[in-house]
Amino acid sequence: PRDTVIRDSLIDSFCYLPLEDILRSERVSKEWQRAARSNKVWTVQCEKLWHDKEYVPNSIRKLKERSARQAYVQSIKDSNRQWMTLEELTTFQWRFRFKESAGSHWMQIDPYWSHDHKSSKIAQTIIRKFEKNGTLKRLDDLEAMRMFESTVSATTTDDDDNN
Repeated sequence: PRDTVIRDSLIDSFCYLPLEDILRSERVSKEWQRAARSNKVWTVQCEKLWHDKEYVPNSIRKLKERSARQAYVQSIKDSNRQWMTLEELTTFQWRFRFKESAGSHWMQIDPYWSHDHKSSKIAQTIIRKFEKNGTLKRLDDLEAMRMFESTVSATTTDDDDNN
């Protein structure tokens, strides 16, 4: 029991250390190495790493339950990724607006330009969600965009009929 208390105290102490100190402490002894590599210590490190992240892949979050240290390593590797995964694309609601350089037609459709956005902290934006089946779901209720999309849909159908 005494060894367990000491080991648990060591693990709890390591939870408060910065990553560099945890890695250094692994070299002190085998006992410290076991404590520094405990899932509890690395779970805390993952939470510190992820606290301000919008997205951490589900596979990495699940890995944390089995091996928090490995989940930490995978998170670091994933942070260097320069492309979006399908999971990432379909997780978020996407908000956008057209730039002024897009032209007057697009500015008339975009609520940012067609409403008085200066009086609001948050201007109305076009909101869409990508679905895993490849469809795009509308999440706003902007009449101008609805009218535009129905016009585009009718034009596309007419084009298809002519081919």
